[in-house]
Amino acid sequence: GQYIKTDGSANLAFATLPTASQDMVLLQTVTITSNTSTASLTAFSNSSYNSYHITIDVVPQTDSESLFAKFSTDGGSSYSGASYSHHRVLGESTTLYGQQGVSQSYINVCGFPIHNVAAKGGASGTMNIFNAGNTAIGTSYDASMGTYRNSSTLYSAHQHGQHEIAQDTDAVQFYMSSGNLTLATFKLYGLK
Repeated sequence: GQYIKTDGSANLAFATLPTASQDMVLLQTVTITSNTSTASLTAFSNSSYNSYHITIDVVPQTDSESLFAKFSTDGGSSYSGASYSHHRVLGESTTLYGQQGVSQSYINVCGFPIHNVAAKGGASGTMNIFNAGNTAIGTSYDASMGTYRNSSTLYSAHQHGQHEIAQDTDAVQFYMSSGNLTLATFKLYGLK
């Protein structure tokens, strides 16, 4: 478990390998295999990580519902329902749309309603959270998602937004606009 090192003057000694520092660490996985109303990621560690990366794969119980999210400051005991804003670019076939939302009570993570057929993939993508532990500014995020809105057309959305409340964000909860999550996997990674 050690190696031989030299000091550059022909002197040899045994030494222990340094522990590798990982810049991206898996903190939590939430897997849903039957109808569940919410998925909460609560393994934030703002003293260790500056930002977070979340991978998302979800199939809703009800067809054509949207994936929403909210932030928490108390480890997931409650979630803030105010002051989320965003700028979004949506893609549909050969058309692009721009959209701006102000003071919503939630984050619309996907941008489009999601088809609930698992064979079509539901929705998948990523969400990044920045400045989660900085109480002087609002927590910002970006999300990139793809989904089938109906059985034959693929839609995509990219957005950047901010929770316009300065807070120590330490959890995020995902849920559908109506109905439950049927199949889903959420993975939370800490980024240094």
